[in-house]
Amino acid sequence: YIIRLNEIEFETTGVNQKELPLQKGLNVIEVRTNLSCQGTHKEMIYLDSPSALYPNPVQDNLTVLVGGNSPLVHLFIYDIQGNQRYFEEAQLNDLHRSIALAVADYPAGNYIVKLVTKDHVETLKFIKQ
Repeated sequence: YIIRLNEIEFETTGVNQKELPLQKGLNVIEVRTNLSCQGTHKEMIYLDSPSALYPNPVQDNLTVLVGGNSPLVHLFIYDIQGNQRYFEEAQLNDLHRSIALAVADYPAGNYIVKLVTKDHVETLKFIKQ
């Protein structure tokens, strides 16, 4: 297999497991073989305490990377006037801590994302173009 971690390639043969040096923040892992017909498997793993979101500004799809290790998060989106636009209760695990949000129908402006877990409350801001 050919494993690509954050733009660095590793090659492995005859092993069932491979330990990778994950970094704090977003780690992008792609696994493929030498045969293009077998395709590529891609995973994104977020390891960090503070949450983050991207792209910002956004036009269509926003990704929220939830920090910490709480398995449950309540996600709220508020417009700048404080009106709740969205709510989601999401189940997360240690490896998959991202939430994809479709915001294409939101009017242009500034928004606040509030993340509530058992451990803490965070607020993030984004601009919808």
